[in-house]
Amino acid sequence: MYVQGISPPTTSFLAPNLKIIGYGGGNSTASLVRGLSINTFLDPGLISVSFPALTKIEGPFLYNANSEVTNLAGFPLLANVSESLTINGSFHTLELPALVTVANEGSGEIVIESSSSSFQCPSNITPELVPYGSCVICGYNPPHSTPNATCNLGQTSTGLPTAATASITNAANTGATSKPSPSGVKTSGGFSMKRPGT
Repeated sequence: MYVQGISPPTTSFLAPNLKIIGYGGGNSTASLVRGLSINTFLDPGLISVSFPALTKIEGPFLYNANSEVTNLAGFPLLANVSESLTINGSFHTLELPALVTVANEGSGEIVIESSSSSFQCPSNITPELVPYGSCVICGYNPPHSTPNATCNLGQTSTGLPTAATASITNAANTGATSKPSPSGVKTSGGFSMKRPGT
């Protein structure tokens, strides 16, 4: 589903009763409707997009917000995105309070980047939302920089992700160098990896 190029121009888009976008399985024409793509760069006056009943997106979720969008809060019940979740813009706040899984159909990631220095990643956006081996990038990302990533590197015996993470930073931005660490953390070119308790 695409939300872009709305004519006549409008300041808001509301889909009050839409609960699920896309159907998996690939065995019918319904599988052609996968994912949600919102691009308000093409609609500079569109500052509010709301899907208040949406609980699941089969496929990827991409939201490119124009500079007029300062608060992304139109997805209060969204719990599952079956592929990657990508949100970009200059927003100050983001709310995805019900989100519990991303990329449950395989590999995928969460990339949430804002050019607003006041943006803080919501506390519920963690590596535990993505499958083993996938990463989360979430936070303020000034122009011409590489954002930090936190990755899901472990699983428990129940198959649920652990809190083991790797942090990836841009060595050029942080001044990181390759050297041994007294805390048992291996570092190289701005990449560091540490298991909890080590």
